[in-house]
Amino acid sequence: MPGSEEPADGRQWTLYNSGRRSLRERLYREAEETLSQFLSREPRTDKSAPRRARAHALIALAILARTPPLSRSTREVGHVVSRLQNARKLPLAQVMASLVIETFYETDAWNVPEGFRSLAEDADVEALPGPDIELLIRHLPGMFGKTWERIRRQAGLLGLGERPPPFVETELVDERRKKLVRRYFAEIPRKPEDPQWTLVAWLLSIGVLAGVLPCGGLYVTTRWYVGLPIVLGLYLLAAVLLFFGIVTARESRESQKKIRVRAAAIAATQPQASETELDAWLEMEVSRVTRLGAERHRLDSGVGLKDAGLLMAPQVIVGVSKLAGPYSVERREPDANSASGLRTVMRKLPLAKTRIGDDGKVRASHYQILVMYLTERRVGVFECDVDMATRELLAESTHSFSYDDVVTMSSQKIAAGGGQGNLHVLIDRHHNSATISGEHRFVMSLVNGHRIEVSTAVHNATASDSSSVIAWPNDQVQRSIERMVWALKDSRVA
Repeated sequence: MPGSEEPADGRQWTLYNSGRRSLRERLYREAEETLSQFLSREPRTDKSAPRRARAHALIALAILARTPPLSRSTREVGHVVSRLQNARKLPLAQVMASLVIETFYETDAWNVPEGFRSLAEDADVEALPGPDIELLIRHLPGMFGKTWERIRRQAGLLGLGERPPPFVETELVDERRKKLVRRYFAEIPRKPEDPQWTLVAWLLSIGVLAGVLPCGGLYVTTRWYVGLPIVLGLYLLAAVLLFFGIVTARESRESQKKIRVRAAAIAATQPQASETELDAWLEMEVSRVTRLGAERHRLDSGVGLKDAGLLMAPQVIVGVSKLAGPYSVERREPDANSASGLRTVMRKLPLAKTRIGDDGKVRASHYQILVMYLTERRVGVFECDVDMATRELLAESTHSFSYDDVVTMSSQKIAAGGGQGNLHVLIDRHHNSATISGEHRFVMSLVNGHRIEVSTAVHNATASDSSSVIAWPNDQVQRSIERMVWALKDSRVA
């Protein structure tokens, strides 16, 4: 089997095997990171050249597998091109180069990088061994083009199934994932002010000193009207200093209690899910929901795009769920009919909590997943809300419409409040609750007045000039949808 040769160093072998295992389990980001570590440690020798080339090819496969074909950014494709050129002697790399050209460069009529087309010209699908064909079929569903059709035919000749396992709605998550996800989104009390014990010591010391000085007779004079004001002033100063010293001591003691409570809360959130795990689980849920949506629309997701009646791979936009939770809070809102100009209303708190990660992107405890299936005549839409901790599908809707029914597609900024209800709870990188000032939404309006909306970014009131986007390539997906929908709509008018 290609790539099965063992590196000389056991540590490199462990990394190499771990990367291939992550790829097999569809943990694509983890596979890319692990195989990159392997390459950084594996010496460049003639003996290691086949292993290094294979690792480059698998990294390129992982990058291609984690993003739909028409949603890939130029940066991602640039990384793929670089990896494939480092593995140019492998038949797998040559075939993948042909796939990249057909699904990216030729689709958008872009210039192919110098030397990359010559790599694709050497592609020979029939020369690929069975395990490589199986890799492509397993990890690159939704591809299209002449090369992909040859891969599908070769898979059929080799008896390799292309159909994914049937969707099972009763899939359950293990207890470990439940705990890790809930700990990641746990709120922690804000860090209190540090205790001011040094200030307390100074206040009390000076206060006591001011109180005992008159008792020592230091300010006794023969003229009582001179000494009396000094004594009374010292006693007054002592009383004030002692009062503030006692108040500050009480506040410092409360701060110490809050610090201990916060430390216990932080300890209770460990261990928690890593951002890499959360992203991998999101990709898993997107794949699951995409298959379910295909079944709801009676599309065969187990065959090629053309056979399934799709013009492109299903396009997925991921946002924060807006489902209401069981709890409500009071909220003051403007009211022109009220004497005070305000009114008190009860608003339901959403189920979803969101947190800004170390990479500046937002991850949510509950996602809204929108999948669009673009056929020649209609757009099929499947919307679903997913609990990331339990994998429970909380709500779903299925509908379709003609391209002529689409009125507008836009990205809108919505302010907090504004008739939209409460926004989700935002947690910053230190687990502190933050105030939401607004959000960005992808909005598609239809001729019948129906709106399809997904929250794709949030704005923090403490940093209103910046926004944090969902950890999913929504911008690229939106551009792909807009380009295809408007092109088909215009072709009908013409």
